[in-house]
Amino acid sequence: MSAGAVRVIGANPAGSTYAGDAPGQIVVDGVGTSWPREFWPTTFDRDLVDEVRTVDDRTVYATVHRLAGEEALLLGPSSGLAVAVAVEQARTAAPGSVIVAIAPDGGINYLTKAYNPEWLAKAGLTPTTE
Repeated sequence: MSAGAVRVIGANPAGSTYAGDAPGQIVVDGVGTSWPREFWPTTFDRDLVDEVRTVDDRTVYATVHRLAGEEALLLGPSSGLAVAVAVEQARTAAPGSVIVAIAPDGGINYLTKAYNPEWLAKAGLTPTTE
């Protein structure tokens, strides 16, 4: 890739078929599909996306809690999904690279799930400290 080139990386939750994975349960609300791979939103242009990465649920929810605890950003799971992909990309990016993540949801609607210790424990997603 040449300097200044832009790569678009899609973020796919576990259980979604957008990255070509087998369909399964999607725990991240409002994103992904477990329908056949042929189903894509009509507003989505596949030609603009260079790669789609799948992120496991534990990483998504750990990222949400890390953003809240370290950055004071109350974001929802879709945002945690996007930021998790950005963080992964940043680990291998060339020095001076600019990485942008779009955070599509706030956390206020997820207080009973993403920020609820009981729900997280029941789902097996209790964040661990690193």
